Amino acid sequence: MKNTGKDFEVITQKIYQAIIDGDYQVENLHNIQVQHNVVLIGKSGNTHQIDVYWEFELAGLSYKTIIEVKDWEKPVPQTLLHSFKAVIDDIPGTAKGIFVSRSGFQSGAKVFADANGIKLVQVSKESDDTEISIRVSNITTHYIKTAVVVDEDWCDAQTITMDEAEQIITNVAIEDAYVLNPIKEKVSLFKLMCMDAVPYYTAPEWERHEVERRLCDDWYWVSEDMGQRIKIVEYSFECFNTCVSSMIHVKVKDFPTYCVLDIFSKEQQRYYLSPQKNAIRLESNRQLPMVCL
Repeated sequence: MKNTGKDFEVITQKIYQAIIDGDYQVENLHNIQVQHNVVLIGKSGNTHQIDVYWEFELAGLSYKTIIEVKDWEKPVPQTLLHSFKAVIDDIPGTAKGIFVSRSGFQSGAKVFADANGIKLVQVSKESDDTEISIRVSNITTHYIKTAVVVDEDWCDAQTITMDEAEQIITNVAIEDAYVLNPIKEKVSLFKLMCMDAVPYYTAPEWERHEVERRLCDDWYWVSEDMGQRIKIVEYSFECFNTCVSSMIHVKVKDFPTYCVLDIFSKEQQRYYLSPQKNAIRLESNRQLPMVCL
């Protein structure tokens, strides 16, 4: 199959989105979208297809960055830098140019880029046999002080006391408890609590949170066989997280990793491409940030 270079362009887009998200931490400057395959109209009236592009405004000024991407097996020659410089000069306003290559650049291309303020970057996939480390954290949410409040008026109208109703409910573990909602659906009470606890899944370890949910309309605690039901008006609980971390070692072939090398400064960073196709920067030379299970 012919290599169109589109896959490499998308990888470059994901990497620069990760760079932007990590480096552009400026007040009133958020959610910058790094775009792929953008068409711009130049000052000359000509249209230009841009492989990767982003722009933002700060203090009334517009900042644009255009990236040319080449997935070639040979180093990029100087002639392509000449063409790229012409595109940069034709973009309205002030545009910054970055040229990304999989296989580096010829010496003449480096001299021309350096003289014209064009950043050169080599993005190369790490060998499949390269080992990286991942710090895996297993986060568990704990639920304590679970409580269900019985409808007192309902009990008064039935042949059951509040104490009897509460005893029936407390005799069933919260993980095995069910409720009947106003549209007569039988749902797990524990699953409802888990949904209410979602905002606290990323809370610091051991930090406790109280949750109360007032129930409108007709809600009933029910036995598993639906043979017994008790009207309830509220449930509550406290939750907190615990975390157990460990390091695992994996091959790059299972976790695609790319080395991003600045040709002039010689600085390099590594990015892992997640199953969700997002680029994640390695915290160190061979270590991925925490992955939560």
